[in-house]
Parts: sequence; structure tokens; C-alpha cells
Amino acid sequence: TATATATATVAPSATPTPSPVPSGCVRSTGWWMNHPEAWCLETIQVGCTIYTQAQAIAIMRHSTSGDKTYTLAAVLIAEKLNRQCRNSNSSCIAQAEIDADNFLCAHPVGSGVTASSSAWQQIKPTYNLLNKYNNGNLDCAPRCPNTLINEPIVPNLSTRTPTGLNRISAPAER
Repeated sequence: TATATATATVAPSATPTPSPVPSGCVRSTGWWMNHPEAWCLETIQVGCTIYTQAQAIAIMRHSTSGDKTYTLAAVLIAEKLNRQCRNSNSSCIAQAEIDADNFLCAHPVGSGVTASSSAWQQIKPTYNLLNKYNNGNLDCAPRCPNTLINEPIVPNLSTRTPTGLNRISAPAER
């Protein structure tokens, strides 16, 4: 006859949940400008000014040819949206975000900074770095694939587009 035997089982112990690691992909300035439904923020601080979503989109759509504060604000807005709404790793541009915000406090959007001014020449490398980040051209954050429909905040990396494809991005300032 069969006899029941007690078997010791180990109860699972609680394991700490790791903090989320930034892993989201990035979107360009133009993508954020044209996808307000993807914004996770109702307001965004640029420099020392807080803007509504509609105001921020208007800044991004503004012609940047005469006043470079619009140029810098547009890439800064996109960077902040990538970091806050996409959980993108911003470790490689953290200082650039600080520098851009400080510049836009001293030279608010619409203050008339020209491309030939010494102020723009000093901040232009920061603009270029933020622009590269938003277009997925830095190692810390990949560009989001264009094939995702209803894309998740943290993408399935198996759906990433192959590397080496041509990427369309804003030109670097010279």
C-alpha cells in the first residue's frame, strides 16, 4: 500500500524589485511636434519658463532661421519628452540639458539670438549633441523603429530596425 510522505518545500522569499532602467528609444523633434497624443506632459519647462503643450508645439513649429533660441528650445523639448515619456537613457546628454536650460534662462525663447552671435556659437555644440540624441545617433539611446503601431513605452528590442539604415535627421549646425 502507498504511504503519504511529507516533503519539505521552500517558500519563496520576497525579492526586491529592481528600479526601472532607462531603456526607451528616442523620437525626433519633428515626431514629437506631430504626435501630441504621445506627450506624457501637459506642461514643460524650457529654460526658466513653463509652457503648455500647445505653446511648446508652437515653439517647435516656429521658423528658426532668424532666432536660434527656437532652434535650441525645439531640441530641448524633444529631449525632455524622450526622457520623460519614453524613459530614454539621457546619461550621455545630462549636462547638455542643463546647459541648454541655463542658456534659455539667460536668452529666453524669442529673444533674437542670431546664428552669427557669440552666444549661439558657444551653445551650438550643445544643440548639436541634443539633436544627435533625439535622432538616435548617440550610443546611450537608440532611435525608435518606424514600424511600431501602438508602440510600447519600452520597445521590444527584437522589432528594432537593423543598424546601418539611412536615418533622416535635422542637419547639424555649422
